[in-house]
Amino acid sequence: MKPYIPAFPVRASDMLLDDLQIDSDDIEDLWVEIATRSGHSRDEIENNPFYGKVKTVRDLVLLINAQPRLVTVRPPA
Repeated sequence: MKPYIPAFPVRASDMLLDDLQIDSDDIEDLWVEIATRSGHSRDEIENNPFYGKVKTVRDLVLLINAQPRLVTVRPPA
């Protein structure tokens, strides 16, 4: 969110466009950022069953969770 907007609770049912004022271009940037931070692939998003159907926070979470997790190799302890 923009730094000048005060913190507030976000609900799964919040509409990204209407309630949170996040436009479609920003939604694209947002999902890429969340996928990267959470270790999900950004490849072949068009094959995701939730692609093109993201309207709520819940939809965004479902979209990202449907993307394959990236395998990370942890260094030995």
